Amino acid sequence: MSGRRVRRGAGALGAALVLALLTACVSLPESGPVRTGESVVEEQVGDAPYFAPPSPVAGSTPGQVAVGFVRAMEANPLTTAVARQYLTPEAARGWNPDSGTLVYTSMSVLTREEDVEVELRGVRRLDDRGAWLGGSPGDTEMLRLRVRQVEGEWRIADPPNALVVPDSYFRGRFDRAALYFFDASGQLLVPEVVYVPRGEQMATRLVRGLLEGPDPVTGSSLRSFLPAPASVDLSVPVDDGVAEVALDTGEASSQAGTDGSESDAVRRMAVQLSWTLRQVPGVRRVEVLVDGTPLTFPGGAGDVSVAVGADQDPAVVWASRSLFGVRDGRVVEVSDGREEKVSGPFGTTAGRWRSLGIELAGGQLALVTADGGSLLLGPVDARPGTDDSLPPPVWSGEDLLAPAWDHHGSWWTVDRAGGTATVVVGRPEKPAPVAVPGVTGEDVVAFVVSRDGTRLAAAVRGAAGRPDRVVVARLLRGARGRVLRATPARALDSVAEARLRGITDLGWTSPTTLAVLTAPTVGVSQVHVGPIDGSSGVGEESFVPRTFRSETRGLVTSPASGLPLLVDTADGRLYQLSTTGRWGVAETTEGLLLPTYVG
Repeated sequence: MSGRRVRRGAGALGAALVLALLTACVSLPESGPVRTGESVVEEQVGDAPYFAPPSPVAGSTPGQVAVGFVRAMEANPLTTAVARQYLTPEAARGWNPDSGTLVYTSMSVLTREEDVEVELRGVRRLDDRGAWLGGSPGDTEMLRLRVRQVEGEWRIADPPNALVVPDSYFRGRFDRAALYFFDASGQLLVPEVVYVPRGEQMATRLVRGLLEGPDPVTGSSLRSFLPAPASVDLSVPVDDGVAEVALDTGEASSQAGTDGSESDAVRRMAVQLSWTLRQVPGVRRVEVLVDGTPLTFPGGAGDVSVAVGADQDPAVVWASRSLFGVRDGRVVEVSDGREEKVSGPFGTTAGRWRSLGIELAGGQLALVTADGGSLLLGPVDARPGTDDSLPPPVWSGEDLLAPAWDHHGSWWTVDRAGGTATVVVGRPEKPAPVAVPGVTGEDVVAFVVSRDGTRLAAAVRGAAGRPDRVVVARLLRGARGRVLRATPARALDSVAEARLRGITDLGWTSPTTLAVLTAPTVGVSQVHVGPIDGSSGVGEESFVPRTFRSETRGLVTSPASGLPLLVDTADGRLYQLSTTGRWGVAETTEGLLLPTYVG
């Protein structure tokens, strides 16, 4: 532990934060609808100047007080001190703007006697952690603010417990990040996408999000190793690249590891904090105090590098980085530009195949026969005492989709029999259907499972000419990896807003981003990449299409860093999407069929 002391005295809401600002003056008549913020979508979102919002002006009308209150939430540096001046004393004491965020594109104000109605259009909601709750450009929300007189001046008596900000302000000042928890087995990290403000508050907001815990829908399938209950002691300052996390557990001070022991719980706590705080610019190491006692991390260190925990990477660092495919009916592996047939039965005996999937370590293959009726499992490499004949099917169906694998060694497929999907999982469990509400029984055209084994995403064909959907379900698993059940699948708002048609494939481009391949017209394909939470209209642009003018057969993607996004075309070539958004022929063997990375 260094000699630095945890800084105390600066409240989290008083920390400096550069925020965008609506600079247009607002003039309100005495009554009738008043539109403010119509130019929000046209505002610049670069660094905003210093802005100290004005305090309430004597003699302000209820409408002017309402507008002043909303604008005061755009203070730069961030503070709610001025916004509270627009509230009655009782309301100011009880107001909690950290409970959530409302992002809007435009606003209208209507004064009705002692009430003010604020209509917000294009509303998106985020929870207290900054996680996406949903919304679309057509959504509206009415805030009905009761006003009361305090010493002869109008003040708001019932403010919404949320930060209310315009879209451009939010896009310019908040970053997309992730909170990292562990899967039920404690082996891999699982990211939860959130939006947090840039600047000095970013580290504090991220740690508070961790302390809130994972999404309740995941139940006990995700774990946190931070002490519970606990709170951040004021803030998480960053001094000389070290984030100083002071946790207050109150009476719950018996958290394992607070005595400085090299416990597994402390190591995992360090991994969670390091992976989460490495997203804060300038943070290189993390110190932790629990109830004022410094933690000693494994190895005796008083702080820990944000690079710790590579073996818990949700992209699975030990996974094979080879490209696999089929040539002349035999499975081949492409590594370092060299193509070789695998030595196992699928490399020595030719077959007719529709699709294949490879175990993350690259040791097992799952292949679907050309008729879509059977799924076969077998080793990549030859095993002593076995012959070259193809193994028998482990699952039979009518129209099986390309198999997927997760880090538990489970393989997945979907049977599209009769246009109604059945999700199947096998090994280490005995192969069996799994009910996934919103996927089971639907017309599924493609699916993927995250490498951490906690999410299943599926593309569902729209009925009666409606746009296609991409839905995501959480897979709830026990400590040994057994699938317990799946949550109801949630449609991604970003895909619904883009009104995609002709989806043909899905693929992971990182543990938190998903690629969607569409063929909207003959000879034209598009690749859309966006966050797995389906957030739309906030943060970075979501699912921006990259047009590809050729017939395509599928995506070749991996969540692992450094592996390119590839498109498999009908002419037998693989094309790579560069960082500049341009397509070029990838340096791989031409004519390779069913190309895929592991997973």
